[in-house]
Amino acid sequence: MPKFSADMKIADALKAHPDAKKVLANYQLICEGCGGAAAESLRQAARNHGLLVETLLKELNALSDHR
Repeated sequence: MPKFSADMKIADALKAHPDAKKVLANYQLICEGCGGAAAESLRQAARNHGLLVETLLKELNALSDHR
């Protein structure tokens, strides 16, 4: 079962796995400490940065498989 979902808040994603920060940073999503991290979902962040949320989720959920 995937650990990360499109509607998950960024702050929750950062708490879910220690390497989520690295994945987000690879896409220029520097979210740690950002005020929007608690309110913005992964879907919203992807859309706002011109990314496909499916690509982001695939990489984040790969972390879950290797924990």
